[in-house]
Amino acid sequence: MFEAGAWRAGVLDNPIAMTLGLSIGCIVDGRIHAAIGIGSMGLELQVVDEASLMPTPLQIPVDAGRALCDALVQHFGGTSNSRQLRADYDAERGRVDKLTGALLDIATRRP
Repeated sequence: MFEAGAWRAGVLDNPIAMTLGLSIGCIVDGRIHAAIGIGSMGLELQVVDEASLMPTPLQIPVDAGRALCDALVQHFGGTSNSRQLRADYDAERGRVDKLTGALLDIATRRP
């Protein structure tokens, strides 16, 4: 299921507690390992049961999850500001609607 050195991440939503469960796992030396905590020394790897794909997840507040997502998206070359993306999309749509209207006006004019 996992390839050696292949990392997998999972997110479990707990809407009642307003938290997200984060699990990160990989195979090292033929055994499933999981990053279950983030400490000052970095990710702490722990061997988990072979039958289990992911360990008990690290629980973080939903707002912290959004901040983490924004930081990761920005780090990997995306944009973390979905509101700005939406504003850009709406502005572009307005320009396209205006152009379409002008083209329709020209096309429906009678000579």
